Amino acid sequence: MKILANRGTSRVLNVVGLLVDESDALQHQYLRYRTLSGEHCEEILIMETVKSKRTIGIGSALFILLLGFFCAPVFARDPDPLQSMQTLIENQQRQIETQQGQLESQQGQLKAQQKQLEQQSQLLVQFKAQLKTLVEQNKSDAATEGIDQLEKIAVPTDLEQTGSETVVAAVDPAKEPRGAAIGTVSPALADQINQDSKDHETHDATFGGNETASYWTQDYKWSDLDGAPTDVDDKAGIFLESDDGRRMLRLYGSIRARGYFEDQENPDAWVLNLGQIEPVKPSNNTSSFNATSKESRFGVDMGLRDVVVGRAEFDFRGGGSEDLRIRHLYMRSEHWVAGKTWTAVNTLLALATTLDYHSTGAAVGPRITQLKYMNGFGPWQYQISLEDPDLKIDAPDSLSASEKNQFPNLAGNIAHKANWGEIRLGGLLAANRVSYTGGTDSDLGWAATLATRLNINDNNVFKGHIITTKGQSSLFADFTKQKLDVVYDPATNSFKTLKSTGGQIALEHQWTDSGLSTTIGGGFIDQKLANFQKEQEYGDGYKALVNLLFKPKGKYDGITLGVEFAAGWRSNADGTDNNTQRAVTAIWYDF
Repeated sequence: MKILANRGTSRVLNVVGLLVDESDALQHQYLRYRTLSGEHCEEILIMETVKSKRTIGIGSALFILLLGFFCAPVFARDPDPLQSMQTLIENQQRQIETQQGQLESQQGQLKAQQKQLEQQSQLLVQFKAQLKTLVEQNKSDAATEGIDQLEKIAVPTDLEQTGSETVVAAVDPAKEPRGAAIGTVSPALADQINQDSKDHETHDATFGGNETASYWTQDYKWSDLDGAPTDVDDKAGIFLESDDGRRMLRLYGSIRARGYFEDQENPDAWVLNLGQIEPVKPSNNTSSFNATSKESRFGVDMGLRDVVVGRAEFDFRGGGSEDLRIRHLYMRSEHWVAGKTWTAVNTLLALATTLDYHSTGAAVGPRITQLKYMNGFGPWQYQISLEDPDLKIDAPDSLSASEKNQFPNLAGNIAHKANWGEIRLGGLLAANRVSYTGGTDSDLGWAATLATRLNINDNNVFKGHIITTKGQSSLFADFTKQKLDVVYDPATNSFKTLKSTGGQIALEHQWTDSGLSTTIGGGFIDQKLANFQKEQEYGDGYKALVNLLFKPKGKYDGITLGVEFAAGWRSNADGTDNNTQRAVTAIWYDF
C-alpha cells in the first residue's frame, strides 16, 4: 500500500474511514484522514491492485499524482510514529508545568488577600470596642443605636475572590440603608487603609462618630487638661481644618440663662458663697427674684498639629454690667502650658455637677497665669507649675499695703487614674511678701489638697475633697472676694497669715439613661481667726445642695435643664450667725 503524502511534515494522521470502489479491472481503496486538531482533508486515494494485474493508465496515474499534490501540504505521514508520540507527551508535560506555576501564583495572591482580610477584621474588632467605650461614656441614644448596628456586622472569616477585589460579608444593605455594611474593598484600598491607620494610630474614632472632634481632643491634647463639670464639652463646636490637616480652628460657645429666688440679698447671682452670706439676718425683708444670662460664654481654639495649641475663652461676668471677662487664655504643647487657666492645686475632679458654679461648697480652683509642666508614668500623671501670686490682704487703707513677692508660687499635683476612679494629691508654696508704709513682712504660705472621684457603679459616683491652708485662703472659691490670706495686726504693727480648712462630699446619681440625674452633697469651711479680728468676721460655715438635672440625648444633645435648692449657714467670731436659702432654675445650650 502506498500513501501519497508530503514527507516534509511531522503531522500525525488517524484513519477515520475506508471507502471502496470496485470495478472490473481494479479495486480502489480510499482512506479518510484527519489531524489531532480536528482539521479535515479531502479524501486521499490509495491504490492497490487486488485482482487485475493490469497496469494503470497514464490518465489514472496523473489523476492520483494531482490529488496527492493538493492534499500533501495539509497532512503528512510521520516517518517515525514513536518519536511523534514522545514529542506530544513532552508538550503536554510543559503545559502541565505552566498550569502548576499559574496555580501557585494564584495561591500566593489568595494568601495575601486573606492576610489583608484578617487585618481588616482586627480593625473592625478594635472599632467595636472603641464604640462600646463611647456608649459607656456618653450613654447617648445615637451612640447606643450605633453599637446596635455595629453588632450586626460579623467579623469576616471567609474570603470570596471576585477579580481584583476582596468581598467582605456584612449586614444586609436593605436593612441598613445608611451604609453600615462593609462593601467591596480592593487590595490597594486595603493597603491605603492600613497605612492611614498607622499614620493616625492615636486618632481613636470616639465621641459619637465625630472624627474631627476626636482628632481635636486626642491629637491636640485637650482631653488631659483639667476641667470643671459645667465647662463646654470639648466635642461641641464648629471644627475647621486645613487641607493638609496641620492646622485646625474650633469655634464654640454656650448660651446660659438662669432665674433665682433667694430669701436674702446676695451679691453673686451664680453661686451661694459662704463668705458672702450676711453676718446677721437683715431686719427687713430682702428676698428677691432675679434673672441673668451673663454666664454665657464663647471661645476659640487654635491648633498646629503636633506643635502647639491655644485657647481663648470669655464670658460676661466682668466688673461692669456686661463686661467681658477672660476665663482662659493660654497656649500649650504636649507637656507645657503657658497662660491663664486652672491652678495646678485645684480639686476640679471632686466637684459635682451643679447649677451653682462652686458646687456643694469649699471648691478649690482659681484660674491664674502660670507656666506648667505635665507628664506621667503608667497610671500616674503629675503637674508642676510656677504661678502668679494673688495674695488677698486685709489692712487699713492708710498703710497702702500691697503684694511684693519676689518669686512665683510653686504648685503641683500627682494623680492616679483607673477604672474605679481617680485620686489626686496637690500642694502649693507661696512667699506671701507684703510691702506697706513702714516696712515689709513675709511669711511662708502653703496649701495641701486631697481629692477623689469613685465610680461606685454605672449609676452612682462619689466625689469628695479636703484642703488645709496657711496664708492661702483665697484658693477657696467662696473666698475669692474675701481678704483672708494675710491680715494686719495693729498691736504688733505687722501682718499675720491665717489658717483655714475645708472640704466637701457629694453623690451623683443617674436616674435613667435618658440623661436625668441628681446631685446631693454638702461642704464646710473653717477659718482660724486671729484674736484681734473684728467681732463679726467669718468664722466657719456650711452648705448643702440638692438638684435635678436633665440632659437630653440625640438631636437635643448640648441642652441642660435644671432646678436646684441650696442652703447656707454662717457663724462669726463673736458667736452670731445667719442662714440663707436659694432656689435656682436654669437652661443651657452648649454649641
